[in-house]
Amino acid sequence: MYSRGDIIKVNLEFNIGNELGGLHYCIVLNKYDNTRNGALNVIPLTSRKDNKKYDSSSVNLGKELYNVFQEKIKKEK
Repeated sequence: MYSRGDIIKVNLEFNIGNELGGLHYCIVLNKYDNTRNGALNVIPLTSRKDNKKYDSSSVNLGKELYNVFQEKIKKEK
């Protein structure tokens, strides 16, 4: 069971068009997760690339989230 704000690794399978695909970290949106619930709402995350242009729907989360990811990755190894 996950809580809102948890950072999890998700396989988003194949991408279609501009959708993200493959393995990505995601932030859980569900306030209350349930083992009987077959759906989990998440926001997929991606890294920023200096030479890429981003549209108005992109949000820069800063370095703080990066530091959280580094700690999570160290724990997984």
